[in-house]
Amino acid sequence: MLNEEDFLFGKTALHHGILTKEQLEECILILQAQKEAGRELTLEEVALENHFLTREKLLEIYRLLGKNRIGNYEVEKKIAQGGTSSIYIAHHIQTGKKVALKVLLPHLTRNKEFVARFDREGEALTQFDHPHIVKAYETGVYQKHHFIALELLEGESLYEFLGQKTGIDERVALEIGLQIAKAMKYLHEKGFVHRDIKPQNIMITTDQVVKLIDLGLTKQISQISITQKGMILGTPYYISPEQASGAEKIDYRTDIYSWGATMYHLLTGRPPFVGDKAKEVMDKHLKEDPLPPWQINRSISQKTSALILATLEKEPEDRPLSFEMIIHHVNQILRPDFNTDKKTLEEGEVHSELIYSRESQKLLALTQEENRKRRRKKKKGGKSISQRLLQKKKKIAKSIG
Repeated sequence: MLNEEDFLFGKTALHHGILTKEQLEECILILQAQKEAGRELTLEEVALENHFLTREKLLEIYRLLGKNRIGNYEVEKKIAQGGTSSIYIAHHIQTGKKVALKVLLPHLTRNKEFVARFDREGEALTQFDHPHIVKAYETGVYQKHHFIALELLEGESLYEFLGQKTGIDERVALEIGLQIAKAMKYLHEKGFVHRDIKPQNIMITTDQVVKLIDLGLTKQISQISITQKGMILGTPYYISPEQASGAEKIDYRTDIYSWGATMYHLLTGRPPFVGDKAKEVMDKHLKEDPLPPWQINRSISQKTSALILATLEKEPEDRPLSFEMIIHHVNQILRPDFNTDKKTLEEGEVHSELIYSRESQKLLALTQEENRKRRRKKKKGGKSISQRLLQKKKKIAKSIG
């Protein structure tokens, strides 16, 4: 026996030809079987779960029932769908303000992990107020629909912007990277780790403002340890080695690696590592060193190439100490006269200006090859970082008189 809500839903779907009589009867049989098994589902959930309805058709039924509403928002149209959520253009019923309404996919609302992750994203976003992070106005649950009301942005994702390009202009890439770094500095100062920086989660608005738009894997640092050991979260092309290995504890340095992998893609037109399968790509993050960006795109300066390689170090402690440091170095590269430096650096050399900058020593003093040697020497009891830095300083000082 159907309750009143399910009866009206089924009657409307049948009357308007959205469901056939046979489909409706099958949905009712499945619904009854599920209830006998202890699962409390609605007719619409059964129809969606068993692919008798698409999300668009469900919204059509909602409109016919006068139910195209989620919380305080009236849904207008769907504009995107990902693996866990759909995005709709909607407007606030009282104020008329247009928003992007992010709604967890119906079949995931019974998965506690996905619900917790979605709700955590909403809670985090409502706490943030930064020009390079999408603004959240409200988060909640309405008739089992988990939703986040976000500012409506016009533009395209960084992934769409890249398209089939073989890399973009270095200065443009650095300007984009700088805005992302500022957003990440803000997140880290708030005590959050993003864990999934990638071009798909970054948007460039029509006003050329870069914004982080997806914080689905964001967690407070104090909560990271609750991640199940061995669980891999993140996107293979941009994932850090510690994430790829399923490490139990992840900190802010994983975001520095993913920022570097994203910048590598911007500058060269491809991620640091590619492969046919996710495991193959993750193994490369763990075991292989990326080609220096300037070897793929010869227009990239050695300074930028060195910065990107520093962020892609396998060991978290070998990466830049913070996004504040990254912002410092990007600004150094972007200064008006940075293109006037005609000195060509061979791979393995370090610019004396950067060596003598105390803040820069950790970031750019050791190149990729030197770090490989250091890791080998570390196992054999080789010279310390500070000893080799001192030697390099003396060598540079002697060469410049």
